[in-house]
Amino acid sequence: MVRRPRPVSTIDVEPDHVLAQRAAEGDSRAFEELYRRHAPAAWRVAYAVAGNPDDAADAVSDAFTRVFQALPQGRLHATEQFRP
Repeated sequence: MVRRPRPVSTIDVEPDHVLAQRAAEGDSRAFEELYRRHAPAAWRVAYAVAGNPDDAADAVSDAFTRVFQALPQGRLHATEQFRP
């Protein structure tokens, strides 16, 4: 099977703070891109703490659910980095 590169869209190159603002306004594709960019790093941290891949996956899921709920409330400002 030959894997073709994923086509690059404008959402792929937008900075995190722009995606976070769009996600706060209800753009699910923007939130998906934030998840795609940051979930692997979050999983590595969670796994280092939990030592169990299932617990790490649960922690990442919970964390991104909280982020998803917090974004519309304006709790991430444009000057802040998304990952921390």
